[in-house]
Amino acid sequence: MPCLPKAIIQSHNGHGRNFDAALAFTLTGLVLAIPAAMLPLVTVSRFGSERTGLLFSGVRALWNDGMPTLGAWVFICGSLTPVLLLTIMGGQLVFERSGWHSPGLPMLQGIAALVAEWTMPEVQVLAVLVAVAKIGSLVHIAIGPGLWCYAGMSLAILLALRNLHARPHPAAVAPDDGGGRNFSLPAALGLSAVVMLVPANLLPVIRTTIGQTRDDTIYTGIVSLFDRGLWGIGLIVFAASILVPFLKLVGLSFLLFAARRCPGEHAPHFLRLYAVMNFIGRWSMLDVFLVAFLSGIIQFGAFAAVLPRPGIIAFAMAVVLTMLATRAFDPRWLEHDQAKEGAP
Repeated sequence: MPCLPKAIIQSHNGHGRNFDAALAFTLTGLVLAIPAAMLPLVTVSRFGSERTGLLFSGVRALWNDGMPTLGAWVFICGSLTPVLLLTIMGGQLVFERSGWHSPGLPMLQGIAALVAEWTMPEVQVLAVLVAVAKIGSLVHIAIGPGLWCYAGMSLAILLALRNLHARPHPAAVAPDDGGGRNFSLPAALGLSAVVMLVPANLLPVIRTTIGQTRDDTIYTGIVSLFDRGLWGIGLIVFAASILVPFLKLVGLSFLLFAARRCPGEHAPHFLRLYAVMNFIGRWSMLDVFLVAFLSGIIQFGAFAAVLPRPGIIAFAMAVVLTMLATRAFDPRWLEHDQAKEGAP
């Protein structure tokens, strides 16, 4: 499948300190995942009422508001894949630590790399912090122990991955004869993302009722943050929701053009661009996590409420399509030797 990762995760064999550190961080993340799922992330109070926001509050709110697919996607990226990744890495490290080797271990490593692509707890942590800063002047909000545990789990995942290194998948380094270059797939996915970005930016993504009711698109929401003097938060949302999708699509178009022109010695620069595009893509999910979290925590009846609007579905689809388009692009195309095409 073209969206599969081009590398698999492998432990530092022969480097005990990195191996032990990766295992320690993996087990720490698994332990922290339990209180993160059970304890409150935040507690919000207004008009004498109090609401507790749990890890799954946003998922439940999206489900109840008629967006079950989006709720399921938030659950997968923010809750399921982190635990699944930690479990797979833990099993892999324990097996290798005990000296047990199986023909299925490379497949397990490949699954871990694929799951890691869609594991986004750090994005959800940032979304919660952005939400706290955004509504801090409107309601009384207190950080709960669940958020600290969830942030700790997110950090443990990052540190565990840092203590592992990527080994190229055999398919990624195999000679490319040019026969398998399918430019149409990433181009089609990228074009589909462009189409979805139109309703994503024109339709409202959130409805807020605090004193008065207003629907906000991505753009008007950013403007309102600037009007309230929250320049830092506004710039973060602008970068994640507008700048990153735009840059990814421009970058993908450039890479497709470069692959057709066979850049040769410029391939290392294009490969770095591809790596950057892979890294920044997940951060566009910030707005999706933000809307989900606010919808789950700000529910005070007619006095104060936040509801998701259809634009957030289109935006989430655009984010997924851009990520799939990047994964569908094979970086080997950048190193394709045009001279081979003329060979008999």
